[in-house]
Amino acid sequence: MQKEQIDTDVAQNGEKEIEEAKDMMESDTEEALLEPRFKYSRILNNVPEILRKDMATCMAIHDKFAAVGSRSGTVYIFDHFGSLHPENVRFDSFLPYLMR
Repeated sequence: MQKEQIDTDVAQNGEKEIEEAKDMMESDTEEALLEPRFKYSRILNNVPEILRKDMATCMAIHDKFAAVGSRSGTVYIFDHFGSLHPENVRFDSFLPYLMR
């Protein structure tokens, strides 16, 4: 008799755990649906003209500028409005670096 009671208790506890797991999965799904949307704006000025001529292959973003590497090997330095700033690239005898 005790064995049957233990089996019943284990089965009930297992069902409770399954229900709790299902509830957690449902709440995770609801949270995933409420992800924030990103705000963005198009980069204009020189960018569309350059991308018509050459394909971008990589990009790095900084607080003050964006660097875009192209398929031809050119690296373009833009401000966040899309204006070119080639004067901010400096080279020394040891290695290239960016100046701001």
